[in-house]
Amino acid sequence: MTCSHFLARLDCLEPALAARPPADTSSGERASSGERAARGLPADMAEHAASCPACARVASALGAALELYALPEAALLVDLAPRIEALLPFVPPPRREIAIAGWIGVGGLIIAGMVTAPLMAGYAAMRDLYGVGYTLPLALVSGLALSAYLGLFIASHLDGFSKAFYARFAK
Repeated sequence: MTCSHFLARLDCLEPALAARPPADTSSGERASSGERAARGLPADMAEHAASCPACARVASALGAALELYALPEAALLVDLAPRIEALLPFVPPPRREIAIAGWIGVGGLIIAGMVTAPLMAGYAAMRDLYGVGYTLPLALVSGLALSAYLGLFIASHLDGFSKAFYARFAK
C-alpha cells in the first residue's frame, strides 16, 4: 500500500473506527506511534502504519482529534454559541487591510502614469513605429485599468460608503 492510498482510505474511514479507545496497556509499556495509529484500522492499513512513520503520525493525530471530539465534556459546551454572540458587540471591528491613504496613493500613481506616459521617450518611439493608431489602444487600456481600480476601491469600501450616505441623507 502506498502512502497516498493509505491517506485516501484514512479520510474515508468511519469516525468510530479511527477513534476506537486504546487497547489495554496494563503492563506499563508505552505503545509506539505506529502501534497507536494501527489501533482501529483495517489490517492492511495497520500494517502500513506500522512500517511508515509519516502515515502513522497522521493516523495517530486524526485518532487523537476524534477522541477529543467525542469527549463527553463537549456536551457541556452547548451554551457556547449564545455566550459568544453576547460578547460580539464588545469586540472591536476588524481593521482594514489597506488604509484609505494607501488606496488614494496608488490611484494617484495610476493617474500620474496615465498623464506622464505620452511624455516618455518609449511612448514617442512606439508612436513613431506604429503611428497615431497606438494612442487609442493605450488610452483604452489606461482607462480600463483606472476603471478596474476604482471598482475594486468602491467594492472594498462599500460598507463605509453606505454608512456615510445614510448618515448624511437619511435624516
